[in-house]
Amino acid sequence: MKLLFTILLLSIVSYASANFALSSFKSQVEITPFMSYLIDNQKNLDIHVVQKSTQFSPMKKSNFGIQSFALWTKLIIANDTNKDQSFILSNTRPAIDKLDVYLIKQNRIIKTYKIGDARPMNNRALYNHHSVVPIELISGETITVITRCENIGAMEGGWISLSSTDFIKNSMHEFMIFGGTVQNSVSIG
Repeated sequence: MKLLFTILLLSIVSYASANFALSSFKSQVEITPFMSYLIDNQKNLDIHVVQKSTQFSPMKKSNFGIQSFALWTKLIIANDTNKDQSFILSNTRPAIDKLDVYLIKQNRIIKTYKIGDARPMNNRALYNHHSVVPIELISGETITVITRCENIGAMEGGWISLSSTDFIKNSMHEFMIFGGTVQNSVSIG
């Protein structure tokens, strides 16, 4: 029984510390299984405390339902290829009110995005109804992405990783569907 418990504990620890390696990246990948999370019930933690925290748990699901807490997530991305890489991270839920995204290299915050539906559109790196963040990594480089999420509706902490080409294709597809729906409702109305 002790052996079974030890194996289970080791698998949880290794699961929680797994990095998202870019060599496994194709064109679109659900990266929630590589993430961990931390619940901030009082909504009073700041990035510097969270960055040093050892209280993150493996993220087994991306949707936490309707909650009143702030959700922190962490993702470590390693460019284990021999080429520089660029791609897009997109939150899986388009209607997140506040999403703070911190890009960290060598324990230093290099870029912060304050995005989400409750914030001005000009805060976004890319104009899109999803909260999206461009990432660039040189060969051999690692980046930590820490996010803080607050939402009135369902709390969604998951991300997908998209190539630039797939991001453009998805955006155009969504625009065509949404644009067609608006055009048809205006014509009918």
